[in-house]
Amino acid sequence: MTELVFHIRGMSCVACSSGIERALKRKNGVVKIEVNLISSSAQIIFDETLITQEEIFGLIEKLGYQIDFKTKQNENNFFEILENKILTPKIRISLAAVCSILVLYMGMFGMLYPNYLPNFLLDMKINASLQCFLTLIVMHIGRKFYFSGFKALIHKMPNMDSLVAIGSGVSFIYSFVIYIQILLAKSCTHHQELYFESVCLILTFVLLGKMIEKYSKDKALEALDGLSVFYKNKVLKFIDGDFKEVGIKELLVGDRVRVLPGEFVPVDGEIIDGCSSIDESMLTGESIPVVKKKGDIVFGGSVNVEQMFEMIVQKEYAKSTMTQIVNLVHTAQNTKAPIAKFADTISGFFVPSVIILALIAGSFWWFYQGDIVFAMKIFVSILVVSCPCALGLATPMAILVGTLRGMQNGILFKNAEALESVNQVNCVIFDKTGTLTQGNISVVDIKSLRDDITKEEILSLAASLEVGSNHPIAKAILKYAKDKKIDLKAANNFCNIVGNGVSADIKGKTYKIKNSNFLKQYDNFEGMGVGLYEVFQDQEQEIGCICLQDLIRKESKQCIAYLRDLKKKTLILSGDRRDCVKKIADDLDIDEFYFGLKPEDKLSFIEKLKAKKNKVMMVGDGLNDAPALALADISLAMGDGSDLSKDKSDIVILNNNILNVANAMRLSREVLINIKQNLFLAFFYNIIAIGFACGFGYAFGIVLDPMIAAFAMSCSSVCVVLNAQRLYFFRFLKE
Repeated sequence: MTELVFHIRGMSCVACSSGIERALKRKNGVVKIEVNLISSSAQIIFDETLITQEEIFGLIEKLGYQIDFKTKQNENNFFEILENKILTPKIRISLAAVCSILVLYMGMFGMLYPNYLPNFLLDMKINASLQCFLTLIVMHIGRKFYFSGFKALIHKMPNMDSLVAIGSGVSFIYSFVIYIQILLAKSCTHHQELYFESVCLILTFVLLGKMIEKYSKDKALEALDGLSVFYKNKVLKFIDGDFKEVGIKELLVGDRVRVLPGEFVPVDGEIIDGCSSIDESMLTGESIPVVKKKGDIVFGGSVNVEQMFEMIVQKEYAKSTMTQIVNLVHTAQNTKAPIAKFADTISGFFVPSVIILALIAGSFWWFYQGDIVFAMKIFVSILVVSCPCALGLATPMAILVGTLRGMQNGILFKNAEALESVNQVNCVIFDKTGTLTQGNISVVDIKSLRDDITKEEILSLAASLEVGSNHPIAKAILKYAKDKKIDLKAANNFCNIVGNGVSADIKGKTYKIKNSNFLKQYDNFEGMGVGLYEVFQDQEQEIGCICLQDLIRKESKQCIAYLRDLKKKTLILSGDRRDCVKKIADDLDIDEFYFGLKPEDKLSFIEKLKAKKNKVMMVGDGLNDAPALALADISLAMGDGSDLSKDKSDIVILNNNILNVANAMRLSREVLINIKQNLFLAFFYNIIAIGFACGFGYAFGIVLDPMIAAFAMSCSSVCVVLNAQRLYFFRFLKE
């Protein structure tokens, strides 16, 4: 299977994106296709033995869209490129607006107040000719609506451009016929009813709405693209006795790099010389710089605030933390939330239904009134006022802003479904060590259970077994051994027994360290939340014990309290002893706790919860809790972002702040509310606007003019986009 991500130009509404999806899904060999309207991108998984990349691109281009892909060259001709450089979007809109105002002045204003027109414009042949000429200029500026709209009609996939093209096109054809009649007349000084101003204002309002909509989308996407902006910079690499500038992608593991004050840290690495404050807010959302010294790890994407330092590269560009985050966020933007599929389903028949409705309503009023001009107004108004854009923007715009807002606070949503669904969970399961607790475990005591083995030897054996492990307990034992200046023993044949400790061979004997569920000789630690780990030799012969203690995170209590307010059931599933788990559960007021569990026990427990129709979220460390995280409906991993490629969770808390579990739920709730508001706004607008356009207000003297219809349509999509922007003001819980 091959996965491909590329950009598509020319999409104007959800009917475009869903039309591309439907066309590709019908092709044999396409496994999955998701098209994102906001980012104008597509993600496709296909079987190269059944369909080629060229065939996929060809099908999309046949539908009237253009492919932007690094392997495809820009096929615009010289004149198109020159025109795009000279006529920027603002200049295009300004030119269209000026032409529209002039046409409105010569047409409608001239009909109402002819005395205010210059004498030469009183001649309708000159007046109509100028109107027609200016209208053609506006139509040229908005020509993409006609190219895209009529191509979509030919392929039986009408979109918003089709509605605009038909509506303005019918108005122009009618006006042009009247214009020809004026030219053929011997003399014509009285004002004829032309509708060139309708064509101009329809196109101008739609272009203006699209520009505002694009500006809002681009601001959000710029925040996303801004994450990787620093990758364009050069870095100072030590080459042949001196530091020289090289491209960031040229860095290899082991290279020596110098980072100057104010510069981005290029990739992940270890400081070997110097000390400085590092701003990691781009990664974790924490604004307070962290002091890093020799031996500390720095992450790509963070900023060197104070002093120069040198580092050794530990991860290349493609595997660096910031690269992983950017890739994951882009991937999240190419996924669809379940609620978005609702809008996609409607869009499949929305535009064709509007065209049919416009034909029926126009025909009805023609036969009812016998006035083809009035019937044409009804027909054009229905086409122009209908707005599939608002429906298409409702969900992806809120998802985009919500994802970015979460990342600004250290919450990385890996897919849109997680952002929508996390607030729907009713059971939140926590792992204990490193999740609810600080993970800064310290050794309390060591005891030898054999007279011929000292405490120091027990510590040496335990530390030797834990070499290379990233588990918080292993780090605590290794740190304690280092502080005590204990020499480690050579070990081999390491074996990580999931949920049951670590074993290795040392000097011909097999040793193992694992968690114990019994205090035995440590009754004096009862109720203190102390963890006990036993060291065994050969045939499960216990030779010593190591006691460790961990402190509860200060923000854990606030997080659990908020989850309780949301009526979420909280649980702890831990492999630790009962009294150790109970103390933490009591301190935090956790609803239920379970102890002495192996990974398979956690899986069984989650399965039982799900069997009772519970929606379960598992919060763990992302690696040690991988099986439970995979089984849960929503999985959330605590971490510093250094192992994102290995982590299979739906959500990652980059700054290791447990309070962000509650913040993720709060943000999810706000995003879902925003999506529902957008959908309601889109549906309400279309129902009311189409109703008035059909002539339901005729009995009250209200008839929707095509120009007003175009303005209303533009406003509807802009309102949806602006409503999504409110998520930028979402406030997170703080300690």
